[in-house]
Amino acid sequence: MKIFVLAVSACMTLVTGCNQPKIALPEAEIIIASTPENPNLTRVPSILLLIDGVPMQLALDTGADELLLNADSAEDAGFDLEVFESDNTSIDAVDLTFELENGRFIGRAKRISVVTLPILELLDLDGVIDPRLLSLKRCGVFNFRDKTIHTWEKPISESCQFPSFPNSTEKVYLPEGYYTWADVGITERVRVFLDTGSSLTTIQPELLSPGAEAIQTVRRHSLKETQTGALYGAIEVSFSEITVPTKNVLSGDALRFPMDSRAIIGFDVLSEAVLLIDGYDNEMWIEF
Repeated sequence: MKIFVLAVSACMTLVTGCNQPKIALPEAEIIIASTPENPNLTRVPSILLLIDGVPMQLALDTGADELLLNADSAEDAGFDLEVFESDNTSIDAVDLTFELENGRFIGRAKRISVVTLPILELLDLDGVIDPRLLSLKRCGVFNFRDKTIHTWEKPISESCQFPSFPNSTEKVYLPEGYYTWADVGITERVRVFLDTGSSLTTIQPELLSPGAEAIQTVRRHSLKETQTGALYGAIEVSFSEITVPTKNVLSGDALRFPMDSRAIIGFDVLSEAVLLIDGYDNEMWIEF
């Protein structure tokens, strides 16, 4: 899948005083999308963006790496796009602009991808976007717990001064993007992938407790695919000194895991997290 280039320009939303940042009212609301039939198995966060003035509800998916638009949504919007056939259908866009619902300009896309994903239609979504694309050359706070998003510019000589959040843990640094290391189930220090586009936390079978019994067979819904596995009871996931519980986990020999990871931490856990992105230095943190 081809990567697009996004040039960003934004207005200031950071008000400085006594060298402490004060974040304005939430710029955007995170809306939880799910299907009525399986609300607990299909929950993903989304944001309403204006793309060339056309309202588009896009999933905030840390597993996306780019901007994807559902083929039907792109066609219905009447975008003037030149389509290139390949393994994945990619397009060159003629300066598609991104704006928040309030009309604040946040960027321009030079290249995006058009896909046909049945789960998008089931969730009534028009596409998928990586949160990092909304934080290029700016500081970004994606508060999945409170369902709000803030981004702001800063002076080049300063670092992103992120606010403190009540009842939160210390920040966990993410030097490998959305990949990190955690204690999962009975196993210490395994590579995990943080995927807001996956509704359930998924682990390899060897991370389960001996004798763990499956509750039922279910489908794992992510925005790119649906896989079948067995649902097990809750486990604990520990990042450094921070331990967070899951509700249930999915496991199975046929499930796939990206980039040598052994667990996918889904939105069942990440819905209580705050993702902090420094889009100037390409650094990220997460806290619960």
